[in-house]
Parts: sequence; C-alpha cells; structure tokens
Amino acid sequence: MIDSAAAEWVGWLYVATNSIRVFFYAPQIRAVLKAEDGARAVSIVTWGFWTFAHLTAMLYGWFVIHDSAFCAIFAGNLACTTAVTLIAIRKRLDRRTSGGCAQAPATSLA
Repeated sequence: MIDSAAAEWVGWLYVATNSIRVFFYAPQIRAVLKAEDGARAVSIVTWGFWTFAHLTAMLYGWFVIHDSAFCAIFAGNLACTTAVTLIAIRKRLDRRTSGGCAQAPATSLA
C-alpha cells in the first residue's frame, strides 16, 4: 500500500502536470487556426473523443468525487479540446463551401 507522503506527492504531481497541460494546447490551437487546407491533418474523430472524455471526467469530478480542483482541471482541458475540434470542423466546412475542394478531394470529417 502507498504511504500518505507518497500519495500526497503523486496528488500534487497530478495537479501540477494537468494544470500546466492546458498551456500545451496553445501550439495546436494556433496550428489549426493557421491551417489553410481545411485542417486536414487534424483528426476530428480523435479530438472529438478527447473532448467527450474530458467532459465525462469533469462530470465525474463534480457528481462522483465532488472535487472542484479536479473539475477545474478538466474544464480547462475540455475548453481546449473543444476549441481545436470546433475550429477544425469550421475550417473543414469552410473549405468545402468556398470552392477549395477543387484543389483537393473532399475528405470526411474524421
């Protein structure tokens, strides 16, 4: 069994890494915003699933373990993955409706 000092250390490590993780979405958000090809390199299915996973984690934190810090961490991650997903969807739809499809074959949202 893990001792309380180790458990506390792991707990703080979890909070620190997952709080900082939000900032590491910035390069991906910037890249998808700059994408001129309909953000074809972004898997909407994958980012959509990560968004759903963060939503379920946030709900778990709120309703099951009643941990506001846990909820805040996953709310931040949810906001960032939602941003990437929605920007990519918008880029994909804009490319399809702007005639950009003539240069490249249409791809699925995945």
